[in-house]
Amino acid sequence: MSAGDLILAVESSCDETGIAVVEDGRRILSNVVASQVSMHAAAGGIVPEVAARAHLRWIVPVLDEAWAGAGVGWDDIAAVAVTEGPGLAGSLLVGINFAKTLAYVHGKPLVPVNHLEGHLYAAWLSDEAREVREPLFPLVALIVSGGHTFLVEMRDHLTYRLLGETVDDAAGEAFDKVGRLLGLSYPGGPEIMKAAAAATRHDVVFPRAWLGDSFDFSFSGLKTAVRRTVGPAGISSAPADQARVAELADGFQESVVDVLVTKTLRAARQAGARSVVLGGGVAANRVLRDRLADGARKAGIPLVVPRPALCTDNGAMIGAGGETLHAAGATMNESTGAAAEAGKRAAPRPPRLDPLAVRRQLREEGLRAHHALSQNFLADPDVLQSILDLADPAPEAHILEIGPGLGILTGGLLEAGASVVAVELDRRLAGRLDRTQAEAVQTGRLRIVQGDILDQEIASLIEPPYEVVANVPYHITSPILHRFLGAPWSPVRLVLMLQREVAERIAAPPGDMSYLSVFVQYHANVRIAFVVPREAFEPPPEVESAVVEIRPRVAAGAVGAAGTAGTVDAAGTVGVARAAPDAAAEDELWRLVQAGFRERRKKLKNVISRQLPISGDAVGRALEAAGIDGDRRPQTLSVAEWLDLSRAIGPIPGGRAAHEGRETRR
Repeated sequence: MSAGDLILAVESSCDETGIAVVEDGRRILSNVVASQVSMHAAAGGIVPEVAARAHLRWIVPVLDEAWAGAGVGWDDIAAVAVTEGPGLAGSLLVGINFAKTLAYVHGKPLVPVNHLEGHLYAAWLSDEAREVREPLFPLVALIVSGGHTFLVEMRDHLTYRLLGETVDDAAGEAFDKVGRLLGLSYPGGPEIMKAAAAATRHDVVFPRAWLGDSFDFSFSGLKTAVRRTVGPAGISSAPADQARVAELADGFQESVVDVLVTKTLRAARQAGARSVVLGGGVAANRVLRDRLADGARKAGIPLVVPRPALCTDNGAMIGAGGETLHAAGATMNESTGAAAEAGKRAAPRPPRLDPLAVRRQLREEGLRAHHALSQNFLADPDVLQSILDLADPAPEAHILEIGPGLGILTGGLLEAGASVVAVELDRRLAGRLDRTQAEAVQTGRLRIVQGDILDQEIASLIEPPYEVVANVPYHITSPILHRFLGAPWSPVRLVLMLQREVAERIAAPPGDMSYLSVFVQYHANVRIAFVVPREAFEPPPEVESAVVEIRPRVAAGAVGAAGTAGTVDAAGTVGVARAAPDAAAEDELWRLVQAGFRERRKKLKNVISRQLPISGDAVGRALEAAGIDGDRRPQTLSVAEWLDLSRAIGPIPGGRAAHEGRETRR
């Protein structure tokens, strides 16, 4: 064995003490588990304090047995991986402190692994008992355990998109609770499967919670239906009652399996999955495995399921996930020695989004998205990376971020070396960002301003040249664009997340133009970089979004201008090259454009004379001079044609108008 090939992995999230040695995140050299099932059976469930004490009792003997089984030593170990959560606090504390001590003493990196991520990566494991075919990306994974049930899409390693999760009880939790209702021993999952196999009749049908077209799950109502069927008298040990237990167990299991399989296969088809992964403790259920395998075979999609011993909690699954994370540079902040040095050399990486991270953060921290503030938090790592790639901030770049929310994008910008001023209206989120990015705040690389961006004096916020990165709600899109375009403090570039309909409006070609598209394309080149689906946010908005890139021609601290007169370039950028008119001439232009779009479906020769104090004859002469057919509608004119028409009309009676202030008030 060459030096540094292996991962030593520790799992202690619940009631199994597991330690394994895994090679390349794939091959199991040893995998030792000390189970506490018999200790908790009398209570009908896990007693957290008892579980934590049992971990203390067994963790060293389990390590000794793992070393003996693998036949390797510390010189062969590249890193120590440990479950960081979710799980029982006392149990996790035992495993984390044990792993942290081992890593410190032996100078190894300490890699934190999410317990659910471990269940997912168990699909890549093989050993002497079985060689596996690795899952193919993109894939859809169903993870079902005692505490969690969710569907996730993976398009690459460590890249997740949450499709759905339980809104109440997890599937494994429902099995345990229904097992108690039926008088079965703990844990309920295998006991219900055994009881259901003895059923001679299959006419008990329990409800299925489909929850519309969503991929979410709900098992609380099913559990209630079983309770009502059992009744207050409960179940006796009489043979007749035991036959009834078998029928009820069969009906309950059928309901759970039906929903899990149907939603998983529908998600796989919708995502274009090349494989389906099943993981978690409930994945040891033979009926679930067989039913999903049959459905996947009919759909022509390979199913990858770990053998039953790798579905329940174990160290090997943490080793599989830990190897992938270690290769990506993930380490715990508290690790020292080799881990600390590796962290210093590692290139900046964007924050990794756990499948349940955003929703879990909101719940654990008591936060809710405010509808009144149009809050939808980014939850898709692919979209996050795409935004960071588009923004591509240079080291020491000045970024004005509007609406940082949970600070996920803020962290990526800071890791890229940028200096960020974050303006957040929500006082709760501003305080949270101050806590989570305390180091950046203390070093001056992050300044947090709590307030409305429209109330801020931009010149006092940030030093030019600067760029804007923002997730902009619909109702302030126009005021934001008017604030930053055509002003003395214009940014070098804006990367904005907008509602898709608004993005398409400002980037529209002649034929679909609006006042806003004329305004934006007059001041800047604009292109739609990519569309963002509703599912990329938590909670999902009602409509799709799009990320647009806007490059003003005249920016504070910038030199030079770019643009192509009235054209769309190969990148989809629209705009118009122009010589900037004086303020009075620009005011006349906006009076004309606003007048035209007040009746956007009417002919130009009629609408202009009705909306402005200009005679029909004068309008006709101006249209002819500008080479524009008077029968055309306002939305068909390009920015260059509006400029030509404004020059042909000349000064408009009535004086200058404050076009920017008026549009903001609209």
